[in-house]
Amino acid sequence: MKCFYHADKEGVGQCNQCGKVLCKECMNIYRPPLCTECAQEHNNANRRRLVLDVILGTLMMIFGGYMYFTQFAINGFDFFEFIGMVIIWGGIPYGWSALNKITPNIFLFMPIIGWLIYFVIKLFLSLLIGWLAFIVKIVQIVYGIIKNKKMTDYIKNQNI
Repeated sequence: MKCFYHADKEGVGQCNQCGKVLCKECMNIYRPPLCTECAQEHNNANRRRLVLDVILGTLMMIFGGYMYFTQFAINGFDFFEFIGMVIIWGGIPYGWSALNKITPNIFLFMPIIGWLIYFVIKLFLSLLIGWLAFIVKIVQIVYGIIKNKKMTDYIKNQNI
């Protein structure tokens, strides 16, 4: 079979997503091997995930700011307390996500009270480690945006 993009070259593999036949040159453009259309779709999906991460973090930070002004700012505004509250609340989803990666599956077989205790403990731990996970997530988002932009430019410049 011939390459989808180069009719004069023999195909040596397929796109991992759609199965289009690709020549050796086309197989080495993207990792994993993808056709240009699937690479663009993959890049767009990564961009959507990054945007959702930014929105989630922003909403939780706004909630943290709201909590500060309604619950903790009784004696006046303290900038460092405000920033701390915003970062802690902004980090809860990322702390929760980090805990999901290390939680064993044994918790699947608990009674209802066990689940309640589990979620309270997990929420508390998310508060404790969330700020660190949040800082890591911000770095990942910035790196992901830069990488996504470079990939978008690269895909646009392909002469396939």
